[in-house]
Amino acid sequence: MDKLTEATKLAKKLESQAENVSDAVSFVHDVVGGKLKAAEKENEFVYHEKVPDRASLPEIKGASLVKGTPFDVADPEIAGQDIFHRLVPMEAHEASSLYRFHLSLQPFSRSCF
Repeated sequence: MDKLTEATKLAKKLESQAENVSDAVSFVHDVVGGKLKAAEKENEFVYHEKVPDRASLPEIKGASLVKGTPFDVADPEIAGQDIFHRLVPMEAHEASSLYRFHLSLQPFSRSCF
């Protein structure tokens, strides 16, 4: 809540878009404040435990939960069969397009039925 109070003070100092930022900060402040009150009320009625001071809590350190395994992306045993193996190569598309273009340049020589 201290950080939100600080953000509210900083939002009031903004000149451009001060109203939009202030509205957003106050909305977040209301939501977080409501959640905090609900959590405190639940703790009083259900858990009956004292909430420790923030300074007395130990620092949370990150933990490596997984270890990466190196692999070759092109290895067919890992990647499986090439998913594009049935597609027509780009060279074939280009040749077909060029052929159609050359046909369109030639005058129509076939007789009509």
